[in-house]
Formats: sequence, C-alpha cells, structure tokens
Amino acid sequence: MVAPACAAAAAPRYLVAIAGLFSGVLIVSLILAGKIAEVGGVTFTAAVIVFPLSYLFGDVLTEVYGYASARKVVWAGFAVQLIWIGAYWIAAALVSSLSGSALPPETVYFGEIGLSGAIRPVAQASARLKEAQKLGFAKALMPQGRETADRALATEALRHIADMVAGIAANGPKRGGRGRNHNPRYEEAD
Repeated sequence: MVAPACAAAAAPRYLVAIAGLFSGVLIVSLILAGKIAEVGGVTFTAAVIVFPLSYLFGDVLTEVYGYASARKVVWAGFAVQLIWIGAYWIAAALVSSLSGSALPPETVYFGEIGLSGAIRPVAQASARLKEAQKLGFAKALMPQGRETADRALATEALRHIADMVAGIAANGPKRGGRGRNHNPRYEEAD
C-alpha cells in the first residue's frame, strides 16, 4: 500500500510532459511510416525505430501515475492520431476540390513535399512502383530524378506541388460544365 505522502509526491508533476512525449512519438511514427529504411539487407519502415518508445512511455505512465492516468493519456494519443489522419484526408480532398474533379482512380502519387512545395524523391521508388502495379494502378506521378530501369507502370515526373495541382485542374470539368459538383445556380448567363 502506498502511503498518502508518496501518493501526493507522485502527483502529476511530469504527467503532461510524458503525455506530450507519448503523443509526439505516435505522430512521428505516423510520419515515418511512409519512410522505408534498409539496414543489413532488411527493409522496414522507419517507424519501427521510433514506435517502441510509445511502450516505454506507456509503462512509465502506468507505473508512476497508475492505470487511470495511463488510460487517459493513451486515449488522448489515439485522438491525436485521428486528428492527424483527418488532416491528411482533408488536405488530399482540397486538391481535387480546387477543380471540382476527383483524382484519377488509376493514378498513384508519391514523393515528399517540402515546405517550399518542391516534390522530393523518396527511397525505394522501384519497390513502390511494383507495389502500385500489384494494387492495380496504371500510372504513377512521382518526383523527378527517380528513374528506374524496370518500370512497372507508366510514370510522369513532378517537380513542384503546383505542377500537380495544375495537372489535376486541367483534367477536371471546365467552368459551367456538368461535373460531379455541378450547381446550375452558379452558371454564368450567356
């Protein structure tokens, strides 16, 4: 049994800091899940390196602050992950909403977008292309400079996010067209 003085000493002094680190590790794991690493001939996602830290923080929370506090932090971390994933869905929807057209279902997009909007190469481009072909994609839009000897499907090079958005907008319905989001109220009078 814990003495009341010890229980008061274990008051949430570092709880917020540990909870922040726990949530940070979960978010970093989501970011690194798309990064492919290779060590000693073994290929894995880079999240494998960071994600085990969440177990360490979970154990510290449970041992120091109890199951009730640990449970609250884990649920908060889960909520943070859902918010992060939701933000990505919204960002993906914004590109197609600019032109009122959906992204082509037979096309896969990959690359890393820098803060300036430049689309940078990512590791294992040929493996990604092969996997996309297995999943039924016919075309890949990818960063310039990642040429592969054995192209599994048709590719198109991208340099900047603006180029991608312009390409999607060019393939979308024209103003006043009968696209999926057509509303006759907004048509211009002839």
